[in-house]
Amino acid sequence: MITSLKIERFRGIKEGRLDNLSRINLLVGSNNSGKSSILEAINLLYSLTNKEGAFGEDIIENLARKRVRRPAYYPSLWYKYDDKSPIDYEIKFDNGLELKADFNKERKWRIKEPSLKDSKKSTDILQGFDELFTRSNEIQYLSEALKSVIIDAEMVKNFAIIEKEILPAILQKRVDKKLIEMLNEAYETEIESLSYVPFSGENYALLLMLKDYSVRIDEFGDGVKHALAILSIILGMDVPLLLLEEPEMHQHPKAFGYLAKSLSSLTSKSATQIFITTHSLGLIDAFLDIFKEEDISLYHLSLKAGKLDARKIEVPDTKVLEDLGIDIRSLESYII
Repeated sequence: MITSLKIERFRGIKEGRLDNLSRINLLVGSNNSGKSSILEAINLLYSLTNKEGAFGEDIIENLARKRVRRPAYYPSLWYKYDDKSPIDYEIKFDNGLELKADFNKERKWRIKEPSLKDSKKSTDILQGFDELFTRSNEIQYLSEALKSVIIDAEMVKNFAIIEKEILPAILQKRVDKKLIEMLNEAYETEIESLSYVPFSGENYALLLMLKDYSVRIDEFGDGVKHALAILSIILGMDVPLLLLEEPEMHQHPKAFGYLAKSLSSLTSKSATQIFITTHSLGLIDAFLDIFKEEDISLYHLSLKAGKLDARKIEVPDTKVLEDLGIDIRSLESYII
């Protein structure tokens, strides 16, 4: 689990850090405060040890074109498009491992201070994907610990990824029963089972089998699809880092509690660390209510001239601020 993250020269962030991270981390703040950049910076770390992401995508290319529908423009990963200097990272993990690494315009990683126990020095070695990764227990740890998936509106729109990559494993392991139970409780649906049928030649489509008829998943509301994507990935994949961008989209407020409860029951015994960006007070309240204080952290982010200010708000203080009429999403408005 990541306990501290420092970033320099990534997206809109010239420099910034988050300390004392927990298993569940809520990121709030106004638009253009760096929330999405934090998720994407964590996702970029996955490429340190893997060329391909959880769904077989090129991690770096995917991030470089994530915000636009045109060919990848790699300088967009850099602060003010200035790729003359590398993107810098400093990361601490809960097992004591500390890592300093950078990512250059040739799209290669360099480990500067790995503090790798029982391994040869790798300071200032441009590695890419060389044999060093097979010689170190710490590198193996990083390969597993940094595996991440971003779930955002774009993924929900392109639900074929979930249909193809995740749901077959769900059905094979028969955890579809748990998935259906959670969806029915949260959305008062009457889904009895999941099934695949041939669609458009050799492709298959997912059907939700209801009591009297069946509905293709595309025809269900975005709220159900968003929840289905999140829960399916947790049930069907081993992903240590789950990155959720505004999961409140298309959700009725009462669904927030069900989502928090579902994530709690599904990840409480695993090492899954979750980062959530949100603009919803209802979602914040639901997660703070469900998760124990030692398992969750709330950060208010603001970004001025590229400097990220990440203020950790202690859980008991959120109630005090609410009673004072202070909106934690716009905390910078109350600070002189």
